Amino acid sequence: MLAEYLEHAPVMYADWTGVAPGTNVCRFALPDGKYPVAIPAALRPMHFEALFCTGGTLAITRRNEPELSAGSRDILLLSDTSHIRTADIVSPLSGMLVVIDARSAHGCLEALAEIFGGKKLDTSQVKRRMDACRGCAVLRSSAWSGAVFETLETLPQSEQGRYCVLKSAELLYLLCAQSVTGRAPEPALDRTVTRAVMHAKDYMEAHLDEKLTIERLSRMSYLSPTMFKACFRRIYGQPVHTWLRGRRMERAAELLRTSSLSVLEISQAVGYGSASQFSAAFGRHFGSSPGQYRKLSELGGL
Repeated sequence: MLAEYLEHAPVMYADWTGVAPGTNVCRFALPDGKYPVAIPAALRPMHFEALFCTGGTLAITRRNEPELSAGSRDILLLSDTSHIRTADIVSPLSGMLVVIDARSAHGCLEALAEIFGGKKLDTSQVKRRMDACRGCAVLRSSAWSGAVFETLETLPQSEQGRYCVLKSAELLYLLCAQSVTGRAPEPALDRTVTRAVMHAKDYMEAHLDEKLTIERLSRMSYLSPTMFKACFRRIYGQPVHTWLRGRRMERAAELLRTSSLSVLEISQAVGYGSASQFSAAFGRHFGSSPGQYRKLSELGGL
């Protein structure tokens, strides 16, 4: 999928190297520009891709599955794209892409098996494990992956490709050696995504008077709209619109209690275009009109 995209996309650089039969690696970086960019969800038959991501974010949506994202210091594994609905580069991507043609690389796998004492590498086990993840998985925030990226940063560029191929072979070994335990758990949010969503929440808090849309907030966060909504709900336990409506009502109630602003002025201060729309929303939230709420506050009933 990424291999096909890099062959034709505008890039800052894309250095391809053939490391072994059936195994190629590309050190690449995409330029700044207008994002997100959709890429075709297509993978050549019997091919396996491993992206060692050093920057940017790639978001993938799958049928009836949570959205996946791969960001800095994540490893994306791809063996099948048939379950992928959309794949979007949401900020300039960079990293090392290892591409393995399973048919051509069979001899290398046999040699790898000899290194492990003649252990048979059951590649059908790899397929079963990847099928359990619908052909797509992201490895993040583990001691193993942390050590991989720490080592990668210390190596000269001329050796980084070979190192990532070695780590991809190690992943194949681990996939062969471990049993399938069922559906993969929902991946943890990385720190970059969490910070972006928290920043968007703080922005909403400070700009309740503005028109705040998912499209605007997701662009600000360098996330796809679907990913932004899903991550916000995971962090704050509510959909974005539910959280925003509640915060606007809380701010409106505070202004009714502590200021002499008119209902129209308060409605504008919390992002409503008319006093009637605001009053209807306030009534649904608090069970009383803004005027009734203010009177109760003045009488000490709140």
